Amino acid sequence: MTIPQQALEEVGLGPGDELKVDVDRGGRIVLSPTAQAAGRRRAIEKTSGALAGVYRPGGLEKLRDEWR
Repeated sequence: MTIPQQALEEVGLGPGDELKVDVDRGGRIVLSPTAQAAGRRRAIEKTSGALAGVYRPGGLEKLRDEWR
């Protein structure tokens, strides 16, 4: 499903946000953000960049290669 960017911005939604799907009495589909999505977004914003400089350049790529 594609939701217009303007609509997402008006309600504060972004990529990866989860929506709850309901049907109202008129048979319309109603989308609303889940509480979990808002909590995850706050956690990401709070911790984003907190570990900058922990790994040497190229260190994360080396770890990712080991996982494959």
